[in-house]
Amino acid sequence: MGRRKDLQGLCNDLLGSFVSRNNNLDGYWALGKLQRALEEPAEDRLLFDLKPGGRVPISFQQLNRDWQANLAAQCRRRGLPLDWIAKAELAARRVSSMQLECTLTIVTDLDRVFVAQQKVFVRPHDPEREYRRAL
Repeated sequence: MGRRKDLQGLCNDLLGSFVSRNNNLDGYWALGKLQRALEEPAEDRLLFDLKPGGRVPISFQQLNRDWQANLAAQCRRRGLPLDWIAKAELAARRVSSMQLECTLTIVTDLDRVFVAQQKVFVRPHDPEREYRRAL
């Protein structure tokens, strides 16, 4: 069985996977699609609740479900009970037209907070310039 302090490693690893080029949404890089969605003037960031039943941006429901499943799978692999996680939230905030700041925050049942944050250079999704990955 893991320890609660292992949640920082989980936080770092999940965020690393989220910002990687392997984060696929409908055959395209998910971060490019997030950057495109954040071009809307009303949106400054997108929040994903990684605990089942949380809030989800409508156009990114599948992405949210995938990362909820990823969190649960990583907890199982590391021997960390999901009950220890009171809140898990993934945020993507637009820094500029070419940069996103992604933050993963995990709050435990004992109110300890673990945070991982990374800035990523990413162009907005453009299907005219990108090749779709085989599904």
